[in-house]
Amino acid sequence: MITDFAANKIDFGLHLVTNENGYTVMCGESRDYPYGGIITELNEMNPMKIKDALLGVKAYFSYEMGTEEASKGFALLYDELRKYYGLASTAMIQAEFLSIIDDYKTAEQPKDIKEYVDMVSGLVGDKIKEFILEDTGYDDFGFDNFGQFLLTAYANFAHSITTLKYAVASMLDDNRYNISDFDSQKGYDLIGALCTDMLAVQHIEFRIIKIEKAFRKLYTVNTVISLMLFEVINCMENDIQFTKCENCGKIFVPEGRKDTKYCSNPSPQNPEKTCREIGAQVARANKEKTDVVTKEYRRRYLSHKMKVRRHPGDIRYSRVLDELTTGMKEWREKLKDGSATVEQFQEWIRKY
Repeated sequence: MITDFAANKIDFGLHLVTNENGYTVMCGESRDYPYGGIITELNEMNPMKIKDALLGVKAYFSYEMGTEEASKGFALLYDELRKYYGLASTAMIQAEFLSIIDDYKTAEQPKDIKEYVDMVSGLVGDKIKEFILEDTGYDDFGFDNFGQFLLTAYANFAHSITTLKYAVASMLDDNRYNISDFDSQKGYDLIGALCTDMLAVQHIEFRIIKIEKAFRKLYTVNTVISLMLFEVINCMENDIQFTKCENCGKIFVPEGRKDTKYCSNPSPQNPEKTCREIGAQVARANKEKTDVVTKEYRRRYLSHKMKVRRHPGDIRYSRVLDELTTGMKEWREKLKDGSATVEQFQEWIRKY
């Protein structure tokens, strides 16, 4: 996380170098993001996977903070996090964790640490706390060793990412996800809150650096809340539009054509391919599947509907029709979520 640009040490955090259309994230490796791309990546992250990453370095839990072994464990945590998250999300998690280390080091009295631990416990609630500590060997948060610190930092980050998700949902009128244009007024309200009474929560450093014979703007962001502010203001200044991927349903910022239907995230059908690569193919396949299912159902529905009309006094026919229509609703859901195949549906509907 401590990146060395031209032999000058830069503070820890998520390092963003501005480019023509957004930023380049610098964290050992690099990746370009459009304006709004980082906040949408964070918004879609599953924070529960952080625990899997922490358990991946469990062998280092018992070491004391500040030791060489704990530092090695923290370095290895990056690789564990990258198994589940994108570059910006991984860097942001580590930045938040390092920020908590900084808070711990500057605590003047043991009571300050206890107050911080009590605050974290209050932020996440009992059920989340139970989930975080389960199978870790710890029964409370704290800073007694590296493992306990990681779990404390995880709890704090879980609260931050929940706050971010709520704010993004509010700004985009995102009812998972009934998407609309970016709500500028809500964006202004958020910025207003973070730039007045909550000014102290801004942790954004700015420098000018020289890369490949060109001067560039470098921003270092230390916390999720700061990143949210940073992304919101850039989205508003650059008139960024968000959309929902027609394949996976995730929010993304179209790059290139504004009418792009599919995102660049790994597709749910094949993680080796992005939605952009296979989205159209999947849509065609789904349409063909829907056409086959609809045709089969409609043929049998009309047949049984005719029997009901011809024999209005015979409840056997109306029962079968009701069974067919009710069963069809269930099969549509199964086919939609992939828990059943067209072949299985055809085997079922042949009974009618």
